Formats: sequence, C-alpha cells, structure tokens
Amino acid sequence: MTAVSTGVHPSVVDPSPVRQLARVVAAEWVKARSLPSTWSALGACVFILASIGPVISGMEQEGPSAPRSEPLLQMMAGVSMAQVALGVLGALVITGEYASRSITGTLAAVPQRGILLTGKAVLLVLLVTPFALLSCTLAAITSTPVLRGRGATLTLTSPEVVTAVLATTLFLVLTALLGLAVGTLLRSTAGAVVVLTGLLFLLPVLVQLVPALATSLGPWLPTQAGAAVLVLGDRSGYLSPAGGQLLVAACAGLALAAAAARLRSSDA
Repeated sequence: MTAVSTGVHPSVVDPSPVRQLARVVAAEWVKARSLPSTWSALGACVFILASIGPVISGMEQEGPSAPRSEPLLQMMAGVSMAQVALGVLGALVITGEYASRSITGTLAAVPQRGILLTGKAVLLVLLVTPFALLSCTLAAITSTPVLRGRGATLTLTSPEVVTAVLATTLFLVLTALLGLAVGTLLRSTAGAVVVLTGLLFLLPVLVQLVPALATSLGPWLPTQAGAAVLVLGDRSGYLSPAGGQLLVAACAGLALAAAAARLRSSDA
C-alpha cells in the first residue's frame, strides 16, 4: 500500500526545539513591543537610576554617628525601586495573558510549556539588558561628578565603577526573571505586584529596623545580596560580592524551575 503524501514538510509539522524557541521569542517580542506597560517600566528604570543616584550622592551625612560613606551604594541608590519596575515587567510578560485569557491561544500554539517559558525568559533578557545597562551607566555618569565633589576618588573608568555598572545590570536582569517566575506562579498581576514590592522593597526596609534581623536575615535578602558588590568598606551585614550575585541567580533559577513545574502541571 502506497503512503499518501500530505505535502507538508516534516520540519513544519515538528520543528526542532531551537526553531520553536526562536519562534516563541519572535512572537513574544511582537507582544511586548505593542504594550505601553513595557516601555513605561523600562523608562521608569532609566529615570529612577539616573535621577536618584546623584541626589543621594550629594547628601551630606554629618555627626559622630553618621555611617561611613559608601559611594557606590549612593551611586546606585535607585536600584531598589528600579528592580520593582523590572520585576513587575517580568510578571506582566505572562500575567497579562492570563488576564486577557489569550494564554489559551498561546498554549495551543506552543503546547511545549517549557519552551514557552524559556522563550519568554530569553525575550525578557534581550529586552531588559540594554535598558538596565543604560540605566546603570547613566547613574554612574550623573553621580560620579557629585561624588568627586565630596572627595571621592572614583572616575567613570575606575574598576570599582565599571564593576558596579555591570554587576547591577546583571542584578536587574535577574530581578526581571524573578518577576516572570512570580507572575507564572501567581497568574495575577496584582498578586505579583504585591509580592515583588514586598520582597524587593518593603521587606529590606523593615528588616533594617530590627538590628537582630538586619545582621542575621538581611544579608540573605535578594536586594541586599545584589548590593553586596557595591560595598567598598565595612562588609559586615553583606555577603561576598560573588556570593551575593550567586544567591540572586539561585533565587531566580529556583523560582523559574518552580514556575515551569506549575505551568506544566496546571491548565490555562
């Protein structure tokens, strides 16, 4: 018996995982660039880091009890607010689809849910990285003259400043991925905003109000761990620079693994 040809090339019916991933990334780019919230979040990140850094850098701390100046922490003072904006952006990449119920069509088009989540993560990295780098670079450009006016010896090409810019960029990208994971787990934009704001902004502030928690729990919070690379002086209360970055990466990785399991095991 002669097999009947369908006229469809096998690669069209069953494309390779790499080709599927490329298609998902392309589709996610079309979705992301059409949403005003995408550009609002990215613009907020740029504005926050570029404006808050020089303001905090110019503040004088006087008196015998004043803490030792940490110029890099002052330069990147806006990072705690910027990471909330990018975390929410990461969540919106998927919660927006649950809110509009377009996730049903997305899952029908891409039934391989692991590839779908990976594609969203890749798109998020490609989208956030240049804006995060721009934001951190502008923070350095606007803050360095202010810090030098206060006696700091840092320049834009100082190894400490270059490291701060690159490490903070990585931290912000990881935060966006954490937001994607939280959004996938909760499937709710409002819920993701509450969790991310509490975890990344409010909790670190509250922990610092309790000395016992500040020394025991504080170093292990994602925000403080990510800021460890910015500390030039007394490192008490902070992990090592490498340890802090690894902790943030581990948090994002574990959260994405949990998100992938949730996506695979439940219906739209």
